[in-house]
Amino acid sequence: MVKKISIGPTISILKVISIMVLALMLSHVSYAQDFFQIVYIGEVEETPKVFRYQQEEYPLYKVKDEIFITLSSLQAMGFKITEDTGIYYIEEGILGHTVTYLKSSGSAYMSKYPIYCGGIRSYALKSENQLLIPIQVLKAFGKLNEENEIYWIEDTFQNEIRLLKIDEDGIENKADHIMQLRCKHLYWNGESYEEVEECFILEVDEKRIWQKLSDSKKVYITTVIEEINEWEVPEAEGGCYGQRETAIFKQYSESIYLNKLKTIFPSCVIEGQMLHAVGPLKEKEIVEVLRSEKHYYLLIKDEKGNQYQVPYNSVKIIGEKGARWGRATKTQIEDFATLSHVESATNYLLWTDLYRQRTYVLIKDKGRWKLEKEFICSTGKINNPTPTGFYEVQYMIPYIGVQKGYRCKYALVFFRDYMYHSVLFDKSGQYIKSGQYELGSKASHGCVRLTEKDSEWLYTHIPVKTKVWIR
Repeated sequence: MVKKISIGPTISILKVISIMVLALMLSHVSYAQDFFQIVYIGEVEETPKVFRYQQEEYPLYKVKDEIFITLSSLQAMGFKITEDTGIYYIEEGILGHTVTYLKSSGSAYMSKYPIYCGGIRSYALKSENQLLIPIQVLKAFGKLNEENEIYWIEDTFQNEIRLLKIDEDGIENKADHIMQLRCKHLYWNGESYEEVEECFILEVDEKRIWQKLSDSKKVYITTVIEEINEWEVPEAEGGCYGQRETAIFKQYSESIYLNKLKTIFPSCVIEGQMLHAVGPLKEKEIVEVLRSEKHYYLLIKDEKGNQYQVPYNSVKIIGEKGARWGRATKTQIEDFATLSHVESATNYLLWTDLYRQRTYVLIKDKGRWKLEKEFICSTGKINNPTPTGFYEVQYMIPYIGVQKGYRCKYALVFFRDYMYHSVLFDKSGQYIKSGQYELGSKASHGCVRLTEKDSEWLYTHIPVKTKVWIR
């Protein structure tokens, strides 16, 4: 049975005094009101679930196993929706069917701005063409029911929260009587939730201004009114109107950390300039050089992402974007591979870091990549770059190149004639011919060179089908 909220016209003097003392004790409680970072959260999935409103049904979506409804669906239902400096305010209205709802698809990112649904601050996700609202935040309008994959709202309680105006600045009493409030501020610290409780009273038309939190590591999520004049707000119980969704905020923190790691492990980009027009490519056009094929042609990519094969001598290599980087830590290497969700058909992963001229051998351990070995290496020269991307170890060869006057030992082929192998020996394999003192710099014709010892270790331990990541 839902407990109705009833506000008395007066409050006793002793109660007011006790409230004021408590409010004074908690008057320095403060919280952050910074906006969210726009980072990847997950893929939008269609569900068989629907939201029913006035005999009409509207589709619901899933991201990270949480259920969402689109802003356009709420508009189509007739909810009053206003926008102010990027923040949407959703209120109950009697506007009728005003628009046709749009479907959502693609990748979902955290929206920079929060939304307010009936006075409840909520995060939102942004897909290609839609703003996705957590279905649980609709509890701000009444009791949220679900049965047979159908959701609907039942207005079963006196919603005194409607008499409070809550926004990014603070909370204002719009009722005609004093309000004694107990609220809970909810934060995400990157790993778990933190709650700060606050009690205070608001005179008629009085506004309490929120103060910023100095701890930038915490993310302010919402403030929930839990009690009004010592009467509990029933819908405030449980998950804070859908704002305690751990999978969403765990992904939020991981995406922020991953973006930081991408500055430590940047993608290697080699720029070139067209010396003359080739097909749709214009003279002096800037392109990205992806790989070379035996000095016959280059595979390049234009600014629109289109790939072309062009004659080797039709491109002038300008240089690399970025700079040489210092050694990465073990934790950074493991975290970047794990958070990048790189999968391998075996328990091993070979990752060659082009900027640092290092090859990392990682092994899967309880769902995370752990660094097993780190080898110094030499990859392709700037005009013969090692192809970037994901590959697999296809097969192995004890040695190659004898017919050309040298011998490279312990070869692991991962793409066409690109492979991991040792530095160059003479035909007998006894004496190093070249490459030993070039390790740690770009010196090969596209293959990844290693010491004899390190290439032998790969040859002995790395199975076929192991994922190869060149970045």
